[in-house]
Amino acid sequence: MKDHAPPSGPPPRSIRLRATVRSVMVWVALGSLPMAYTGTYHRLSRRGMQEAREFGLPGFLYVPFREAADSEDLTRQQLLAILYAPLNWMDRAFFDAPGPVVCVMWRLSG
Repeated sequence: MKDHAPPSGPPPRSIRLRATVRSVMVWVALGSLPMAYTGTYHRLSRRGMQEAREFGLPGFLYVPFREAADSEDLTRQQLLAILYAPLNWMDRAFFDAPGPVVCVMWRLSG
């Protein structure tokens, strides 16, 4: 029979989690970013969907319709559509929501 000798070296240390105020603040801030992203998407898209029903649009605008119509500029709309594309994809796939407006013809000239 072999004699089992205790392992040499320092005894194993236990791992302790230490939550400092700074680390808790960082985790709270990082956790709040996805909630803010989702919350702003929901608010802007639902307002836009309501306006789309009122004006008979096939999609919705993330920006208020009157604001877009006054300036006839959809740059901000297009930037928000790119920003919220992943959430809009999930909204359309799981909840049958409409997509954002890509183009608006403000007036015909000819």
